[in-house]
This record gives sequence, structure tokens and C-alpha cells, in this order.
Amino acid sequence: MEVPTEMAESIEGFMATAMDPEDIADQVVEAIIERRCYILPHVEEDDSIRGRTEYVLARGAPFPIPL
Repeated sequence: MEVPTEMAESIEGFMATAMDPEDIADQVVEAIIERRCYILPHVEEDDSIRGRTEYVLARGAPFPIPL
């Protein structure tokens, strides 16, 4: 099965910036020890998460999240 070029490029871009699995594992263990429910590894995404949450609370219509 051939992967469409656009999808392959998107996956390659994601993988190029992906966190190391060891770093993620460390964050998961730390969150468990601290009894945190949410594990959000990228602080750069905080504004995006905040905006989406505020939109939901404002009863905004659902919209697709771009990949």
C-alpha cells in the first residue's frame, strides 16, 4: 500500500520533531509520582490547548483538528 505523498511528508515532519521515547517515559513516571492526571509534554502547545478548551466552554461548534 502506497502512502500519499502529503501524508508521508506530514509524518516525516512529525517524526523529525518528535520527543525521544526515554524523555516521554521520564515525564510519565514523574506525573505518576506527582499524581498528575494530565501529561502535556510540550509547553509550546499550552496556548493551543487553552484556546481549544475556551472554545469548547463557549459552546463553539466542533471543528476538525488539522494534522
